[in-house]
Amino acid sequence: MGNNKILLDPEGIKEIIKKTIRESIKDEFFKIRLELTPEISDEEMKEIKKKYKKPSKKVAYSEYLEI
Repeated sequence: MGNNKILLDPEGIKEIIKKTIRESIKDEFFKIRLELTPEISDEEMKEIKKKYKKPSKKVAYSEYLEI
């Protein structure tokens, strides 16, 4: 095991920090969105299905998560 050193210029360090902060903020916003999304009861779900019938097959928005 030697003395392995990695040399980074200030701009490289700045980009790494910016990327890390962006990822952290994105993760935290996702957690907040999950906490604020209300759960519905079975009765409410039945009312929704009765009122709106079958959902269309068109995708309006989708998001994939790595867990």
